[in-house]
Amino acid sequence: AAYFMALLSAATLAVLMTKFQNRNRTKPTKRKASSRTSERDELADRTMFCGITVYDAALLGCMLLNVSTKGSIGSFETLGISFAQSHFNLEPETAGMIVSANGMIGVIALLSMGQLGKYFT
Repeated sequence: AAYFMALLSAATLAVLMTKFQNRNRTKPTKRKASSRTSERDELADRTMFCGITVYDAALLGCMLLNVSTKGSIGSFETLGISFAQSHFNLEPETAGMIVSANGMIGVIALLSMGQLGKYFT
């Protein structure tokens, strides 16, 4: 499984490096930017040793992290069902409903992150 995930990550990296190039960041309309904002933009537009910008490298890293963690998270969800069966004497359907309900709560939380951010700040 680890070799397969490594191969999948390498293939994803190859596709991203060859197909997702020459994307320019959009700049907002001209306004007086603070020095902190201009420093951040200069850092994001700086080209790294591999020929991509820091901004693109951050996006690429997040995508690869997402791809590489999918399998391990899925296996723990599957193991959670068997753990619930053996330790809590739950039926597979009940344990599956609990896992699904928690997943639904997580998706709702992610989709409403903007509203939650406004509420908690």
